[in-house]
Amino acid sequence: MQRKHEYRGKDRDSGKWVYGSLDQPNMDGHCAIISYSQNNPPMIYQVDPDTVGEFTGYIDDVDNKVFEDDVFEVTGYLKSFEEYKDVKTFFTVVWNQKETCFDAQVLYFEPTDFRPDVWSGLNIGNNHYLSEFFNSQSDTIIIGNIHDKREAGSEN
Repeated sequence: MQRKHEYRGKDRDSGKWVYGSLDQPNMDGHCAIISYSQNNPPMIYQVDPDTVGEFTGYIDDVDNKVFEDDVFEVTGYLKSFEEYKDVKTFFTVVWNQKETCFDAQVLYFEPTDFRPDVWSGLNIGNNHYLSEFFNSQSDTIIIGNIHDKREAGSEN
């Protein structure tokens, strides 16, 4: 079975997210996303190359597709420790070139004064396999991405 590659990027003209196939950046740094729909001809959008991200293949708990550079919130990741069951951990989706996979990089915690004494791997800036969060019993929801302002509950 062949994996479907889907990308998104911000349209240079409208500033809105567009989804589809990636036309690789050319020599002058411009790139495009080609959007296909069943009953319409393909649309070509010039996008900001810094905003282009690939679909990871994962879906969050409210059916949002998870893309590179998304920011997601996990509640209950440390639920095996009763005193930490309500701690929220925030991650961004990053590409791990060495492992050739998508990772989740720790951004911050709520409450902000939380310090992960119970598990040394959960430190700000550390990477974890993305599958730990989207194949788990934790509540995992996309709240935005690194290219837009954070708005809780917003679609990606």
